[in-house]
This record gives sequence, C-alpha cells and structure tokens, in this order.
Amino acid sequence: MSSSYLATIRLGSSHWVRNLLLSLSLLIAIGFILLFAVPYFYGRGVASEAFVDSGRLPWLLAHIGTAMVALLIGPVQIWMGLTGKALPIHKLLGGIYISAIAVSSITTYYLSITTNVGWVFGAGLAGLSTAWVISTGLAFAAIRARNFDQHKEWMIRSYVVTFGFVFFRMFVGATEAASVGELSQRLTAASWFCWSVPLLVTEAILQGRKIFSNPQR
Repeated sequence: MSSSYLATIRLGSSHWVRNLLLSLSLLIAIGFILLFAVPYFYGRGVASEAFVDSGRLPWLLAHIGTAMVALLIGPVQIWMGLTGKALPIHKLLGGIYISAIAVSSITTYYLSITTNVGWVFGAGLAGLSTAWVISTGLAFAAIRARNFDQHKEWMIRSYVVTFGFVFFRMFVGATEAASVGELSQRLTAASWFCWSVPLLVTEAILQGRKIFSNPQR
C-alpha cells in the first residue's frame, strides 16, 4: 500500500471528522440559542427579573444578541477557511464575527464588574472575555499578515471560547442535576471551567497534531 494512498485515507478521515464536528457545533448552537438565549428577549430567561431589577437587562440583551451572531457564524467561517471556499463571503462574515465579539466582550466586561454573584464569578467572566478578545484579535492579526496557518488555529481557539457560553449552561445544568454545591458555587465554577478547560483541550490537540505528525527522526 503506497504512502500517497495512506495519506489520502488520513486526509479523507480528517475531513469527515472536521465536517462532523462543525455540523454538531452548529446544531448545538442553534438548540442553545432557541432554548436558553431567545427566551431572554421575551422576559422569560432564567435570570431575567434579576437583570430587570438591576437595570442591566439592555447590557445582557446586547451581550446575548451579539454572542448569538458569533455562535452561528463561527462554524461556517471555520469551514470556509479550512476548505478555501466562498472566500469573499468568508471575508464578509469574518468582519461581522469580529464586530459581534467586540460588542459582546465589552458587555461581558460590564456584566462581570456589576455581577451580584461574587467577584470570583466576575473574574471568570472577565477571563472569558479576555481570552475571547485575544484569540480573535490574533486571528485577525494573522490574516492581516497573511499567515494562514496561524489564522486558522486562532480562529479555532476563538470559536472554542465563543462556545464557552454553551459549555457554561451545560456545566451548570450538569452540576444542578447532580446536586453539586449551591447555585452561586455552580455559577462561579462554570465561569472558569466553561472556557479554560475547553481551551486547554483544544491547545493540546492543535499542538499534539504537530508533534505526532512531524516526529523528529
């Protein structure tokens, strides 16, 4: 069996896995938006009353609305970038994605400062927003420098952080179902775990592929 044939098999397998992961990410994002994000715009969100009472609801809605845009655009952007298809559309959506994250990260900082859950929870949200700005900013800087490989990697990291809002809800729901800790403790833990752990796993995969695909002889 030739090495070129084996390479073709590996390439096809990686494409299949990539498309599956991106499709699942998009489907989960849509489900999350419909079940947990959209209700806030009708005053039916889990903590809508608390935000109304504190006057922070407009900030929350701006945060949710722009994060929704980034959640939906992300998988499409990554697919276009990795396949090199519809590049003009990819560039347009990239501008929208960056703009959405810029607005949502600003509102996240505000919500982290004004939270009534506690400063550790707020610090977790601020950390998420910082990781969001840095990863997206470096993705933009890389494409401006025409460093396509780095652009792809940083876009993947950026979307992993974007998906942190989904991971947040999943973590809180899982710990609530398992009766682990009080609500404030679950929220505080989720504010850190939702982005730091997925980002660590992503980094291990990105760097691990380089190590094992190019072993030193």
